[in-house]
Amino acid sequence: MTGLFWFDWPLLALSLTNGIVLLWLGLMVLLNTERRTPGVALLALAAWLGSAFFAAHTAILASGEGPASAALNLWWEVGWLPLLALPLAWYGIVLWYGGFGAAGNSLARHRWPLAGLIVAVVGLAVALIVTADLPTFLDAVNLRFGRVTTLFGAPWFFVLYPVYMLASLGFSLDALVHPAPAPTVQRAQARSRARPWLLAANVLLLIVGVLVAVILLWVARTPGPVTTNELFGRTLPALDLWTADADSARRLALGIAWTDLLVAALLAGVIVCISYALVQYEVFSGRVLPRHALRRHWREAWLLAIGYGVVVGAALAAGLRPVYSLLLTALLMTLFFALLGWRTLAVQTAFVRRLQPFVVSTHLVEELITPANRGTESDVRDARATFAALCNEVLQTDYAALAPAGALAALVAQPLVYPPHAAAPTTLPQLAGLPADTLVIPVQDPAQPDVAWAVPLHGGQGLIGVLLLGGRHGDALYTEEEIAIARAAGERLLDLLAAAALARRLLDLTRTQWAESQVADRQLRRVLHDEVLPDLHAALILLGQRDGAATTEAGQLLAAAHRQAADLLRALPARPPIRPQGQLLEELRRLVEEEMASHFDAVTFAATAAAASAAGRLSALRAEVTFYAVREVVRNAARHGCRRDDTALTLHVTVKADADLVITVEDNGMGSEGAANDAGAGQGLALHTGMLAVVGGALTVAPASARGVNATIQVPIT
Repeated sequence: MTGLFWFDWPLLALSLTNGIVLLWLGLMVLLNTERRTPGVALLALAAWLGSAFFAAHTAILASGEGPASAALNLWWEVGWLPLLALPLAWYGIVLWYGGFGAAGNSLARHRWPLAGLIVAVVGLAVALIVTADLPTFLDAVNLRFGRVTTLFGAPWFFVLYPVYMLASLGFSLDALVHPAPAPTVQRAQARSRARPWLLAANVLLLIVGVLVAVILLWVARTPGPVTTNELFGRTLPALDLWTADADSARRLALGIAWTDLLVAALLAGVIVCISYALVQYEVFSGRVLPRHALRRHWREAWLLAIGYGVVVGAALAAGLRPVYSLLLTALLMTLFFALLGWRTLAVQTAFVRRLQPFVVSTHLVEELITPANRGTESDVRDARATFAALCNEVLQTDYAALAPAGALAALVAQPLVYPPHAAAPTTLPQLAGLPADTLVIPVQDPAQPDVAWAVPLHGGQGLIGVLLLGGRHGDALYTEEEIAIARAAGERLLDLLAAAALARRLLDLTRTQWAESQVADRQLRRVLHDEVLPDLHAALILLGQRDGAATTEAGQLLAAAHRQAADLLRALPARPPIRPQGQLLEELRRLVEEEMASHFDAVTFAATAAAASAAGRLSALRAEVTFYAVREVVRNAARHGCRRDDTALTLHVTVKADADLVITVEDNGMGSEGAANDAGAGQGLALHTGMLAVVGGALTVAPASARGVNATIQVPIT
């Protein structure tokens, strides 16, 4: 170190920060990639080599030992090994990023330069090992290179290494400027967006290469002292013991110190550019889309590295005892994890808030299962609101359309679009045959310029729809998490729309059955009254004019049939069945006391004042479903109740209200015994139980306390 705190502190902080981030980057690439290809392994290896170099750099800067120390000389030699391999590794990474090796691409011309650089780096490594021409750290700080083979008057390694490094960076720049075509549209977009960052990294590396070449040649051409004084003492200006070359040595020492600081800062910029291109566009991980969580971890890794570098670098530059450095490190780690936990909780809270429109009830079924005369404009109000929240809050997209396909196309009539005034898609992309795990595919349709991506949506029956997306605000890329959320929300919305359509059809079917039942009742009454009874009466008159036992028996049979038809006619309701019109309690009273009263010996209907108020607050949908459920229960009591032991058949209907509206229907008939012989018994109750469940209610049937059946219908008021 120079001995100047305000100079050594930023230098150590940069060295520590760069080493930590590179170590994290290599691990992150290797652990989070889609497939561990040779390119991924090369990138991870290059990051770790860079981390090893900065570890050696920090050890040399912070070492309190003299330059003759064996440990310091070991760090000096270890630091040169990454420097030898990194230029070639960067060239290989750029070639892999650009698609080198694919058939028929423009990077085939880099085969010979790549082979030449591989030979060069192998030759340099072998030469250093065999000849042992790398000067020791003691010789380097004293500028003594007399025992080293020279080239153009300088140590050969100081001449050939800059040439090899600048050649590698120059070829890398050419590969970045002229990459091969991307195999997919997604990769093409990721490459085009990441290329400026990689170009910036390569330009910074070229600047670093020029600085390193200049300083190496300067060191090689500067004569060393005759004594064993070090180039760097504890205090940079203290160079009084140097010989006549003291001025040049002082200038060289200042140049090396400032170059070291500038190179460390430039390399920090290189690491920022490369790591940002990796996490923002994931050009090396093989992912279709980037992940938001990876970018958050990238920021946290930089925060930890900078904080650690600043604190520990200050401790090392100030020469504090190791125990104080350990205490500062423990304090820093505790503070970092506390902040990390706080930020994680804040991000989770914000995430839940953004997802709130998708996890709360949308009341979609209640909106859709409405009488046909109310129109269909409000049917998808909640679905549109949820879809708009998805597009605006999560995806931040310029255009989106949720269109059904496959089995749901016949149930969901119109696609949902965003913005609301946007045009619906005219055609859907061909998604048949795609793997079920396909996340997103690009769309290039001149007829639909607003559509850029298509997200397949799947259900139990296969493809159920497609989510079409346009560009994102600010021309940014969607992340993998956002597309996964959009796919789940789109599938849920389509399922809800389809379920609502089915429920609405079910209710329409109930209304149709009611109408058919009304027509059948009236038609049966007319036929019995106008045709059957007159014919039977005429037959009885004709038979009465004849004698004989057979004639008498026939007359008796016809008379019995006449009485049964007359009884059946009297049993039919005198007025048409009640249809709900908006006053639930009054309609239930008429149902019990007028329409169904003739089926029982006695009926009672009782409702509390609270029940009257609660029934008036029910929505039209719940009131209608409740009425039909009560009607089905009363009809079951009339059909299956039957009298037992000449006991009068009675029906009691009670309506109460508390948190829910509770309607109790109780009869004293034969109950389950009367329904045992009916093959269709229970189907109507099952139907209405399902309808009540749709609107949040419930229907339970149990034996009465004495005899008969007790049915309870419970419907939420709000």
